[in-house]
Amino acid sequence: MAYMDWWIEPKHNRELQELTHKLVEQCNTQKRLTEEATNDLLKKTSDLTAKLNAYKLRLKSQPVPATQPTTGNDDSPSFGEYVGQRRYDAWLEYFADAEKYRLQLISCQSFVTKVWAQ
Repeated sequence: MAYMDWWIEPKHNRELQELTHKLVEQCNTQKRLTEEATNDLLKKTSDLTAKLNAYKLRLKSQPVPATQPTTGNDDSPSFGEYVGQRRYDAWLEYFADAEKYRLQLISCQSFVTKVWAQ
């Protein structure tokens, strides 16, 4: 923009520089807010993943009741426990996904509120 300064009146040049400065400040503020929101969401998602893994580990160390009737052969109790464990894992994954979506929604709402507050 400096190469065009020769034909812009000094008053307008000053106004353009002030406007440019304000826009750069707004951009930096929004960039900071975006980084804060992203880092916050990543931390919450990471914490949720750690909790999910801890629950899975805890469940694996506890006996799980068989969810399917045994067929009478020697492998049926362990198969029933395995199916029960898979169902618990599936439910945990489902609830974890729902919680991740909830965290994302809260994070987006917070971000929009902060941006529009400025």
